[in-house]
Amino acid sequence: MAIYHLNSKIISRGKGQSATASAAYRSGEKLFSEYYGETNFYTRNVKPEIFILKPKHAPEWCLNRENLWNEVEKVEKYKTAQLAREFNIALPIELSKEEQLELTKEYVQTNFVDKGMVADVAIHRDDLANPHFHVMFTIRPFNQDGSWGEKAKIIYILDENGEKQKTPAGNVKSRKDNSTDWNNKKTMQSWRKNWATLTNTYLENAGSTERISEKSYTELGEEKKPTIHEGYVAREMEKRGKVSERVEQNRQIKKGNYDKQKAKQEATSKTTISVIMQPLSPTEKGDLKKIAKNLKIFVNYDNLVDKERMIKNWQRTEAINKIIKPDDFDSSILDKIEFTKENINRGKEILEKQYLRIFEKHYPELIENNFSNYAKINIAQRSLEIDKVLEMEEVVSILSESRDNEVKDILKTIS
Repeated sequence: MAIYHLNSKIISRGKGQSATASAAYRSGEKLFSEYYGETNFYTRNVKPEIFILKPKHAPEWCLNRENLWNEVEKVEKYKTAQLAREFNIALPIELSKEEQLELTKEYVQTNFVDKGMVADVAIHRDDLANPHFHVMFTIRPFNQDGSWGEKAKIIYILDENGEKQKTPAGNVKSRKDNSTDWNNKKTMQSWRKNWATLTNTYLENAGSTERISEKSYTELGEEKKPTIHEGYVAREMEKRGKVSERVEQNRQIKKGNYDKQKAKQEATSKTTISVIMQPLSPTEKGDLKKIAKNLKIFVNYDNLVDKERMIKNWQRTEAINKIIKPDDFDSSILDKIEFTKENINRGKEILEKQYLRIFEKHYPELIENNFSNYAKINIAQRSLEIDKVLEMEEVVSILSESRDNEVKDILKTIS
């Protein structure tokens, strides 16, 4: 049956991500990153159907994948720069390959390219039961002359005399005026709705009675539990006789193995997690304070994972510098890297123990499903953020997102 799956995320240098590496993984092409000085290549059994769409005023070099993303990485100077926006969208199996391609092109062209974005599309058909496409969009717009435009303008706050105002700390007051509406919540809602509307038109024209909706089951007034997008890696594991938690999770959901009533009672409980959770030991609390100071971050699991990615990239770069410029190489950098890694590992160790205790305490009905620690940690962390036990629908949503991130982290480690 046709399913609605549209996942959006930002590819960011601040998370240790590379636009070139991301494009290489999705396209199956070998791409060289000038920024990192490395070649990225991920072998795929079935070659993706790939193409690039660009606005008329964007330069021709945008149609070359390697040039496109190297130019993006070149123009974005900041260490925390957002490099690209990515969508991962499931295609209806009720449509032929030609219809799926036409649907993909029309949706991308009318919603994004016509608005000024360059779109790098890769349709994956590794599993015929799970066709989907990845599309990476440029975040920075192009000027009409083909040059890069500005993401946003800085507007200074002036006083009644037209002079720039300053904060008590002496900084000039200002606000950011985005040059596009691409980051607006309403725009995202429109993109989600437009996918459902256009897909349903194609399904109707194909003679199918299947329909999809961007709305949740709760909004539609249905009692169904949503299944998750399994992905190629998960299905391949199943084919090879290995247990895929992602596919197994769908089985559990479809069979109704979750105790809905129990979850609902826990979600509406008056007792919050922060009141009854097991406290950290004085040593653990002290270590976390030191780690926060040493790493200069707010310590939670996501931030530690992001920091870990950045350190891996830093370590790789310094290893190259040691070979290329042995005389100028500062060996103390390696000591800094090791010190940072030790802090990250200690922080993860403390938080993992705590998060797993929270998961086992408040989600006992999920323990037998053999979810990974990565997934359990995401659920526990979200529970702590809002200080309550989650509704089952939100649990499933978090599991889906965490599985996407977990697979990508594994692939990054392998590469």
